[in-house]
Amino acid sequence: MSLDASLLKSFKAGDKLNVQFRTEALNVLNHANFANPDTRNGSGTFGQVTSLVAGTQSRILQFGLHLAF
Repeated sequence: MSLDASLLKSFKAGDKLNVQFRTEALNVLNHANFANPDTRNGSGTFGQVTSLVAGTQSRILQFGLHLAF
């Protein structure tokens, strides 16, 4: 499970210009998602978790500026 969050602030800059500043955080808690343990009988890694779930990322922060005129 991954928790994502975003904050934004919109404001006017002049008569016709709207500005939106965004901050987004992906995997806010930096929680690792582990794969299932090895279930192959007789394997040297039987019962061990040896990898993360595909696509799991560490925490990512990104900032954005949106201009509408």
